[in-house]
Amino acid sequence: MKIEIGPTGSLIQGSIHDCNKASLEYAIKSYDPLLYIKWNPNKLGKMGCWELRRRPEKKSVRQTLEYGGKKYHHLDYVEIDIVNHIFDVPVLGYNLIQKIKRSDVWAAADYDGHNLDKITHKLNSIEDKRIELQQLEKDKAHSDAMYGMKQIKNQLNVYKQAILDGQNPADIIRYMPK
Repeated sequence: MKIEIGPTGSLIQGSIHDCNKASLEYAIKSYDPLLYIKWNPNKLGKMGCWELRRRPEKKSVRQTLEYGGKKYHHLDYVEIDIVNHIFDVPVLGYNLIQKIKRSDVWAAADYDGHNLDKITHKLNSIEDKRIELQQLEKDKAHSDAMYGMKQIKNQLNVYKQAILDGQNPADIIRYMPK
């Protein structure tokens, strides 16, 4: 007889090896008041696991409504998984606090600003590189479009003359290369 255990993440939260969640959250909140622990039943093959998450610091626009010609914005704390998810925790234990301290980049910065300047400089250089790559992508798309137009220059001239002669501009499909 074979006994199998199916996905239990939505029925059972946690493991028998977990410590008290409330006291662990209290200890974590003493380190950072925006941190919290949440159960996600859809991870580890629907067996579930704990997630360490951080609440958003600022409100953002959740919904925009227009009434009487005016726009109204509903502000609320909106969580985005890629931003607010820190890491997964298979078993709750107090070693989680040491793991948080080891992975905290901002705590590694000295309060006199030495390492903080290095971190902000690195973040600024990453943002500058992202903007540069985005501009290069736009320039390449523009040059590709111009090259494509030069390749079908004869067809475009025929199409232009047809429009000037009174033909419907919606007939561009006839002049597109097959």
